[in-house]
Amino acid sequence: MLGDPPRAFFDRYRAGIEQLVDGFWYLMSAAAIAGLVVAAARRQWRALALLPFPLALIALYATFFSEVRYHLAIAIFMFPYAAAALAWLVGLRPNRARLREVIAVALAVAALLLAWPALVRAGSRVRERHRWAVCVCRAGEKTTLCNWRATERAAGAVSPVRGVWNGVGLRVPIGSPGGVGAATELELPPGRYRIRARADRLPPAAAHLELDAGGKPVATGEWTAAEPADTVRDLDSVVDHAGGPLRLELRAEAAPADESGSSTVWMSDIRIEPDPR
Repeated sequence: MLGDPPRAFFDRYRAGIEQLVDGFWYLMSAAAIAGLVVAAARRQWRALALLPFPLALIALYATFFSEVRYHLAIAIFMFPYAAAALAWLVGLRPNRARLREVIAVALAVAALLLAWPALVRAGSRVRERHRWAVCVCRAGEKTTLCNWRATERAAGAVSPVRGVWNGVGLRVPIGSPGGVGAATELELPPGRYRIRARADRLPPAAAHLELDAGGKPVATGEWTAAEPADTVRDLDSVVDHAGGPLRLELRAEAAPADESGSSTVWMSDIRIEPDPR
């Protein structure tokens, strides 16, 4: 097929291409910082008038999206400053005023290249510690969002919660004592509700899953280590609800195993619907 040779090329050299792209991004970011520093040192306020736009995009994307593809919108505003830095570098002449600019640029670029990886590592630690998930589920007569947060984990451990658009997962350490858990709350009127969901898990370990509603166990799922990865358990139970927030809590644990690692237990296609019976 026509698409195979290009795909084979990128598959073969993917690591090198990614390093090249990352290197260009760091180089352009350093050049943009240099251009900003030079513009500030020379009090070129018109040049700095563009700065609020990339800063606003950075704040917006870092808060709500944090995805690599959103670099593109920010990069457009970085090109003028990077070009200004190159023009400054070409026209650089040795004198005292220029020396101060060189020192300021060097300090700013060094701070960027040192602080950036440190900030990324710190953000990764915060994300892993407080990870939560939102999935689509059916509650009452409408489709809504279920917001799952960790409720149980080992002391000092990262959040076990994982998410996909239609379900929630719990990453269970193999060979560690105890289990992990997550919970969500849904506002529902009083009545009798049938709770349905599909549950599965990623091997290798045997696993146990328990779903509680309103503080009471309503459904469980069990898997042996020998079962294939696509083994699904259908959860189906009825609960009487007095009205107000209905708390659903998912708890999972893996059977002890000789090797260390983790297994993920998933619950998807969650439906809490009025039971006519």
